[in-house]
Amino acid sequence: MVYSSFKLLLPHPLRTFLRDLDSAYQERLKEIEVKNQQIEELQHTLQESQNSLLKEIEVKNQQLIELESTSQKLLKELESENRRIQELNLSDEDYEKLSKAGLFIIGSARSGTSILCDSLNLSPDVFLLAEANLYVHHNLDNFVDFFNNQHIQYNNRRSKGTFAPPSRLPDKGGINFLSRMKKNYNFVGEKIAFSPYGEIDNQSIQEVFFKFHARYFYFSNYILIMRRPAEAVLSMLKMFPEKGLDVIFDCWLRTLQIQIDVFQSFPYSYVIFFENLRSETVMNLCSLIGINIHIPKGMFREENKYSLLAEDEIPHELSKYRNICLACEEIYKQVKNEFNLETFKFKETTANYGSARYGFSHNIQKQIDRIIHELGSLKD
Repeated sequence: MVYSSFKLLLPHPLRTFLRDLDSAYQERLKEIEVKNQQIEELQHTLQESQNSLLKEIEVKNQQLIELESTSQKLLKELESENRRIQELNLSDEDYEKLSKAGLFIIGSARSGTSILCDSLNLSPDVFLLAEANLYVHHNLDNFVDFFNNQHIQYNNRRSKGTFAPPSRLPDKGGINFLSRMKKNYNFVGEKIAFSPYGEIDNQSIQEVFFKFHARYFYFSNYILIMRRPAEAVLSMLKMFPEKGLDVIFDCWLRTLQIQIDVFQSFPYSYVIFFENLRSETVMNLCSLIGINIHIPKGMFREENKYSLLAEDEIPHELSKYRNICLACEEIYKQVKNEFNLETFKFKETTANYGSARYGFSHNIQKQIDRIIHELGSLKD
């Protein structure tokens, strides 16, 4: 009120000036208020941005911590796996000794691998496992337990060949087990009977076998037992009735194929035929390998050779695949004709060495490929 009265006493121009000044002041106050409001909003926005950024940083830090933890875990697992691999692996010297002491019987199922394995296990020089399938199971930490439990499931009584003696300190894999047994036997290995059961990693089981043995047992002794296809396939059909004839014939062909590859590639390979399994024949073969053995004459009785057929006989169970069977029989005759039944080696002379062997192999391979291709269109 005093200020108002005071203004009335002032000259009009001065009152106008003061009014304008007061109005400008009020406008300025409003501008300052607006600016302060904007500053507060900016500060709020900045605070929100800072909070959001801090949260993002916190999340990133947590992710980094988790990644570091995962990385440390993976490194520990890798170190553990490397230690396990080192435990599984033998030294080069031990591998060389084991490879030269290896003894393997290779054939299709129902071709005499079992009786041949049993006869060789009669020797104090030999320890052979019955179908341990090292090419698949060699890296199992619990290999001995796996092998023994497998034969319990097969209802096989414990015996040399079906029982792997455990060690006081567990063996790290099948190869280490054989290396341990090598300390007490001159020859160690297994018998492998290929059955009509598919592939491993898109490769035939025969191919997987070859690659594994080429790597680990190249200098081992291989006994390749072959049986007439009509008899072997008929016997497999009885053992694996759920399998089609196309699959069984394919198994026989691929096994013959890999047997020829082994004979051609591995330096200490011998071929024996099922119909020639006699005590004298097997002892002669063992003598060539260096195995001390005596086999009783009654070991290979004809009445124990199941699915025997008359020469050129094709049983009615295989009649649907008669042409395939005849083609396989022809291949078998060609193969048998090329091997010396006393030396168990390829018939070669100084004149034909090399050319005859590889010409024979190539020819058989072509015939096998043709029949396998034909089987593809005749699936049961």
